[in-house]
Formats: sequence, structure tokens, C-alpha cells
Amino acid sequence: MESELTEEPENKKKNFVIKNLNPKLAFNPKKLVVGAKDLVMEAHFLSAFDHENIIKLRGWSRAGIGGFSATRRADGFFLILDRLSITLSKRISQWREDEKARKSLSKGRQAAKNRLLMTRLKTAIDIASAMAYLHKRRILFRDLKPANIGFNSKNILKVFDFGLAVEIPHHEDPETTFKLAGNTGTSRYMAVEVIRKDPYNLKADVFSYSILLWEIMALTKPYDGMLGPQVKESVSLYGERPSIPRSWPVAIRRLLRRGFSETISNRPTMEGVLETIVKVYEASSKSGGKFF
Repeated sequence: MESELTEEPENKKKNFVIKNLNPKLAFNPKKLVVGAKDLVMEAHFLSAFDHENIIKLRGWSRAGIGGFSATRRADGFFLILDRLSITLSKRISQWREDEKARKSLSKGRQAAKNRLLMTRLKTAIDIASAMAYLHKRRILFRDLKPANIGFNSKNILKVFDFGLAVEIPHHEDPETTFKLAGNTGTSRYMAVEVIRKDPYNLKADVFSYSILLWEIMALTKPYDGMLGPQVKESVSLYGERPSIPRSWPVAIRRLLRRGFSETISNRPTMEGVLETIVKVYEASSKSGGKFF
């Protein structure tokens, strides 16, 4: 699927981008149908959302989904979205370089470290806030990763790309699982039950968030050097998880261990995750950013 959300525009004043299916999909009917469904579902969800950390849908093609059949083109239906300046993937790379540079400083070393850590915690809070908002509406994102998170020109974090999102049926028991499509999302961040194609629920996102939080804290790609199939085998068959340094805040370590749990009911809710990260941030702020 075409996405130019984070490409630098020729005209720097350009604030929006058009998202549509790759025209080449017209030669692959099966992929075209899947892509069209994902894009239509994304429009459906985004049109109902109103959260600072979720990308805004500004408009769509006048013909609506009928544009696919009317034009017989893969790009017959499109979305108009806010342009983003950089993805979290690239931001993490920048933080990693900043961390290397900080270590070479003789002065202001601790202050620089504290500022960087507070910035990363704020990022984790914004992501958790967006996910808690979605979960309150029973929306399962299913593809939480740095490449689907960006920052606009005002440096406000935005979660984007809702092509794999799905609405979970209401049930009195919040721990109820549902038979949904397995092996959905990105291997490195996929919950163990999704890999196994077992029934799952909103807490599949909590697992993914925990992997993402680990990456934000470690400034290292989880399971670095491993291919997708290797990651899925290690996670689902051998219980492998990223190593959690003892130097990290106790609350973060506990949160990650719970989030990594193979047992769905042991994981916290996204509301619980948000509450914990906020408390760590506030405590760190009071101590001048010192929590390691």
C-alpha cells in the first residue's frame, strides 16, 4: 500500500498526503481485494477517532469506495491524511546516536542522559494514551511498531496505518478471547497467541506495546539479527523475550515482565500500562530525570 506520510515534500508548506493502493495491485486481484478492504476499514475507523496522538483523516475520494469499480484503478479510492515529519523508527535511531554522543561528553553528561530518558518516557506515554483510547472503544490495532508511529511538524506523536485494526465484540468478561485472523501484524512485535493462531483479545496489543516499550528504553531493535520466522519460533516455541536490564526502573521492569506474559490474563490493560508509565515519568520529573 502506498504511504508517503513521512516523505519530505517538495513544497515544505504541504501539510497533507494522499494515501492509496499501489496501481500495480491492479494486476493481482487477490491482493487488490485485501488492500482495498484494509484501506476502506482504515477510513471507517479514522473518521470516528478524535485523539491528539492518532492521525487525522482530513478527507477521502468523492466517489467513496465506489471509486474502485468506477475507475477500475487500484488508486480509485484514496484518503487524505496529515503529513508526518519522521517515524518513530528513525527517531529511535537518532536517540541511539545522541546516546553515543552523550557518552563522549565530559560536561553535562548526566543532564543530557536525563533529558533523553524523559523524552523517551513521554513518547511511551503518548503511545499508551492512544492505545488506551482505542481499547476503550474496543478497537484492536494489531500492528503496533515504530514504523506505524510518527511525529508531525510540531513534534506531536501520531499513531497511523489502521489497515489491520479490528473492532472486538462486546462481552461482559473482559478476558474473553475471540477467534480472529492469526499471524497478523509484524513478527517482531506479534503477541505469542497471534503467532500460534490461537484466540486473542485486546491484550495482543499490550504484548506488542511491551516489545515497543522495551525498544524505546533499550534503543535496540528487539531480537536484532533474527529474521521474522526465527523470531516467531523463538517467541512461541521457546518463550524467548528481550532481556530486561536490572538498571531500569522497577516499575518498568515489572510492567514489561507482565506485558511479555504468555498468559493473556496476566497482562495489564492499556489503561493500567498508561497509569504506570505516567507515575514513572512524574517521579522521574520530580527527581530531575534521575531514575537509573
